[in-house]
Amino acid sequence: MLRVLRVTGTNAVEQADVAAVEEPLEIRLHDRPFAVIMRTPGADRHLAAGFLLAEGLIGSADDLGAVEHCRHPDHPDGHNVVSVFLLGEAAATLPALLEGRRNVLDGRLPLTGHTLAVSGRASYEIVQKAWLAGIEIVCAVSAPSSLAIDLAEEAGITLIGFARANGFNIYSKPARVRM
Repeated sequence: MLRVLRVTGTNAVEQADVAAVEEPLEIRLHDRPFAVIMRTPGADRHLAAGFLLAEGLIGSADDLGAVEHCRHPDHPDGHNVVSVFLLGEAAATLPALLEGRRNVLDGRLPLTGHTLAVSGRASYEIVQKAWLAGIEIVCAVSAPSSLAIDLAEEAGITLIGFARANGFNIYSKPARVRM
């Protein structure tokens, strides 16, 4: 249970609330780290396959060999690690793909003094990008995740959820909002 500041019109009331659980999922290709994505736990093998399809790494399910949770002594949190083994052309292009990903730089604009408004849920990744860009307020029309709230608090970001014409919830740093 967490406490939020519920704002309706000019009234603000502190109330109890819950947040969706969000955890990292490491996706490994042929037992080599490839990506970490944030997700609500469950259906991890399908999520990993869908992620690889969406990223263009595979063209269909025929490119997949095995997709399994790691059950290795080096990975005590095996439920948060999925290893994928590719077949055919997808497997042949893997070495170049892994090398190329190490050379990509994430470009950012300094956005200090701006507010980020998102039309969905405020996830850990959204708050992390806001923090890296210097954004101080993140406003979402849906609920933030548990990790998004924790990171917003750590980063000093005001996190607003359930934003509507008649009100919103403030999950962190409410002093930044004037009513």
